[in-house]
Amino acid sequence: MSKVYIFKTKNPKQVYQHLKTVSARINGETVLIKPNIVIAAKPHSAVVTDFRLVKAIIKYLKESGVKRIIIGESPGLNVDVELAFKVSGFERLAREENVQLLNLEKAETVEKSWKFGKIRIPRIITESYYINVPKLKTHMQTLVSLGLKNQKGLLRSEYKKGFHISWGLDEPIAELAKVVKPNLTIVDGIVGIEGDGPLLQGKKIKSNVCVFGEDIVAVDAICCRLMGIDPFSVPHINIASKIGIGDIEPELAGDDIDALKRTFKLPNMDYFRMFRLLNIRNKNACSMCTDSLREAMKMTLKSPRLFIKYMPKWIYLILFKGVQFTAGAKPKMKDGKGKVICLGNCSMKYAEEFGYCAASGCPPSPIEILKSL
Repeated sequence: MSKVYIFKTKNPKQVYQHLKTVSARINGETVLIKPNIVIAAKPHSAVVTDFRLVKAIIKYLKESGVKRIIIGESPGLNVDVELAFKVSGFERLAREENVQLLNLEKAETVEKSWKFGKIRIPRIITESYYINVPKLKTHMQTLVSLGLKNQKGLLRSEYKKGFHISWGLDEPIAELAKVVKPNLTIVDGIVGIEGDGPLLQGKKIKSNVCVFGEDIVAVDAICCRLMGIDPFSVPHINIASKIGIGDIEPELAGDDIDALKRTFKLPNMDYFRMFRLLNIRNKNACSMCTDSLREAMKMTLKSPRLFIKYMPKWIYLILFKGVQFTAGAKPKMKDGKGKVICLGNCSMKYAEEFGYCAASGCPPSPIEILKSL
């Protein structure tokens, strides 16, 4: 039976002591740390892994005799990687700790076979002890975003798109753990996200917890229980358990799980509604399209020029005519009248077929979305 450690943790620096307490075994001279830096978000946003927690891991690694430490990530589609590293604090961390910061989008890859044919993963993973460091978050497409989901950020954009467009999201997330499995997963749950995560649409929730173990499925399952979610109800975790990736009912160690449980508000996995505005959620579309829509609305409010030009259109659509935003290769719609706007390149054929408005791009820029109004 797999063992998962749970610790009450209010300060990211305490992770060092937790690793030391259980004498976490680190094998190898090279360690790859894979945090969650999906967008250019600040450390306190709860969207990205807190760099201070990774700093504590690095301290433990150095004391364990690790010679080479690499922090690697491939953020969301079309995200400025350098900006994401800078805003999240990881650029500064790498400089101060004298460790390598690697954009996995450009890293050398090796080809592996998997259920869906061939896939390329960063070569450095095959040569390193690999530590997966996700956040504790809900997710409007996969219910939760934890260790298994965080591994999607190991891949180049072409494969990330395939998860949504071609393979159905939940199953490939599980199958990826057959191709590459972390030696250790450490979940940053000090401040998590509930509701319509995983990005800035969700709400921060102080969870004050750190969870880690060698079995990625076991760690994810315990995180679900800490969030008040049945892990068997999370498709990708359940699939991973059934195909033998890990143990969904592991042994626990550390602090009392019942004392640390919180009831996370769940995401609406079907749609977001604001009066007569609907943003349809779809597993065949990545969350970056939804984030661009949110940014378009924010920009309208913040820019006087955009406010004058587009706010009357927002008001008319939201309060009177109605508007549905949909995205993905297989867009979903809800019954009802109003304007339909397709977001992203994946939905362009659908827009052309039915004569709907469209905002192109992968993801579309906020300005393109505003133009589509």
